[in-house]
Amino acid sequence: MERLGSAEMDVRLDGIDALARLADNSPAPLEEAAEALKAFVRCRAPTSRLDDRLISTNPRLRPKAGPHADVQAALTALGRMPRHCEHRGLDLSRLDLGRARLSGLNLSGAYLYLTELCDADMRHTNLRNAYLAYADLSGARLQGAILSRTILNRADLSGADMREADLHSTNLSSMILREVNLSGADLVDANLRNARLDDVDLLDADLTGAKLQGTVMTCVRGLTLDDIQLVAWTDEHTQVEERPAEPGD
Repeated sequence: MERLGSAEMDVRLDGIDALARLADNSPAPLEEAAEALKAFVRCRAPTSRLDDRLISTNPRLRPKAGPHADVQAALTALGRMPRHCEHRGLDLSRLDLGRARLSGLNLSGAYLYLTELCDADMRHTNLRNAYLAYADLSGARLQGAILSRTILNRADLSGADMREADLHSTNLSSMILREVNLSGADLVDANLRNARLDDVDLLDADLTGAKLQGTVMTCVRGLTLDDIQLVAWTDEHTQVEERPAEPGD
């Protein structure tokens, strides 16, 4: 743990690697190692700018690079730790983790309120029961991610790739989803009441039991209103406008 405070990047990386190996091989000091890595990430990662953006009309700047090597290494170590350390929780709220490489990691139950995750690689990441309210997930790669029962209130998912993602029983009510690829996604029993979906791909998505009362879909690919009414809960306010066929379709 002393190495984590070094001014030298290589020394910090050695410390992170040592803690990760300790957690893998010695169950007894697992929580101490996890807490040290959590504190390191909170200390070294930039602070999210989303507080200001909630009231700003200025365009968002896209990140050019991901977290520094030591922060990325600590995130990877935390996401690979044995599952029995989850009860302590992982607080990554209000951090800028844009373009982070989180593919395949276990972040179930993590607290990611107001966290910047734009353009992050989160393919097959376990985010079950995570708290992602007001998070920026625009452009994130979420193919095959586990998002069942995840809280996504007011999260920005514009341009996210969510092909074959698990959104079983997830609350997406009143959300605005623009240019999101949900082809093959599991939306069984998902709550999409009063949501708006613009230019969304729903090809082969499973909407069985989904709640779509008051939902408005424009420029949708893959499903028609008739298809949806056969399997989902709808009402007289549910609207589906299909995407015009393109040459070659």
